[in-house]
Amino acid sequence: MTIIGVRKMKNGQLENYFVHRMVSGRIWRDIKDKNTVTVLSDKVQRLLITSYIFSMIGILIMLIWIACTNFGNGYLWPSIVFFIFLAIAIVFQTLANKAFKQECSNRNI
Repeated sequence: MTIIGVRKMKNGQLENYFVHRMVSGRIWRDIKDKNTVTVLSDKVQRLLITSYIFSMIGILIMLIWIACTNFGNGYLWPSIVFFIFLAIAIVFQTLANKAFKQECSNRNI
């Protein structure tokens, strides 16, 4: 899914389900408005892909932990690692939103 989304994003085919799964709400609303954006810059694409990868790694860690152990074993570290990865993903998503907002304001000038 990620590979398809990245390829569609690189080709400028932003109105796609796989791309929608990788971008935030603000960027998606601007993508849906054809007059505002036609292509995402490399910086925004890299930040979005990095955010998506960190969130998927965090979810994968939790799924492996749930599948391989029982819930009552008392280990807290997988949950901490999960939340750390999600926090990093949120930071990259926020940076992507800020970079996108800056690029849109530069285009409007």
